[in-house]
Amino acid sequence: MSSVRSEKYVIRPFNGLDAAENVLEDLVLRIDDLEHEPGSIVVDAPTLASAKMALRLPSGSDLGDAVDSTPLGSADCGLVVVARALSNRWSHVVLRDYVRHLDLDGDFEIDRDADRLVFADAGGFVITVAIVLLHELQPEPLRPNSPGTWLARRDFRVVPERAEFSFSPDELTDELRKQFSLPSNAPSFVHVDIDQMIGADDVSEAVSVYLDSSILRLLQQSQTDPLALQIQSELAVTTMAAVARGGLAAMAESLDYEPGAPDVEDYPAIASFYAQLTRRLGRQSMSALLDLIRDPDAFAAHLRAAFDVKKHTLAALKSTPAGASAEEELT
Repeated sequence: MSSVRSEKYVIRPFNGLDAAENVLEDLVLRIDDLEHEPGSIVVDAPTLASAKMALRLPSGSDLGDAVDSTPLGSADCGLVVVARALSNRWSHVVLRDYVRHLDLDGDFEIDRDADRLVFADAGGFVITVAIVLLHELQPEPLRPNSPGTWLARRDFRVVPERAEFSFSPDELTDELRKQFSLPSNAPSFVHVDIDQMIGADDVSEAVSVYLDSSILRLLQQSQTDPLALQIQSELAVTTMAAVARGGLAAMAESLDYEPGAPDVEDYPAIASFYAQLTRRLGRQSMSALLDLIRDPDAFAAHLRAAFDVKKHTLAALKSTPAGASAEEELT
């Protein structure tokens, strides 16, 4: 029997579960000395590998009172904590007990050595805390009745920092040009699958970067050439801009309205990507980043500054015979 049922639809036809939701409002995950609210948490590799972790859970009495305030009773429900590795999909039940049996005082320490397949996953892991129905009940309107149905849940998605430009280009073939209705001489193309981005573990799963086969081969042969570096930096800007705009489009399609900063945390892959972009561009908040993305020209200018396009362009120009001669005249 699964601890928490996987439910396909967001709409849940249940009533009277507000108390269960409210009792999890103050839930936090402590990683070393820092506390984090539910959502996407980006940490460096050493922290991901070895940091101490603990959950600040509601007391057993508070949980019991909350569940008893729903159409269900605390005798039929439990608290479940499940950790799932993002790379290998392995799951580990950290805690599973009836609400009425819980004796929780202070932080609940997570034993990371209990399952290294989960907690040593270099791709990160998700810790889910849920109040769950443990017994089969007689069906009644608007009341959960299947074991494993959650009354309330919170997810902490702990992922490593990633390089901002980690999208490896593939060949832009004639077949791909026809598929995407591109001109025959188009040198590059970035395809963002906004439908796939919603459920992806990482935005790179939904992004394909294509580069003309002749240009790609020359870049592979001379990756440190000044002109090659300039082309790479411009491609990085184009890719990052497309991915950032794709994230907004994906969330808007899912929500049916223009997303704001509070909405981003509901999309972990996009939230992780935006968090890295916020730091890279020196934005003060997620709201500031979203405003910048919505201004394409300003966003492109900030990306070019972040990826040192000016430096690479000057180096590429100086590497040509005409550029070298002009530099000598100036000096």
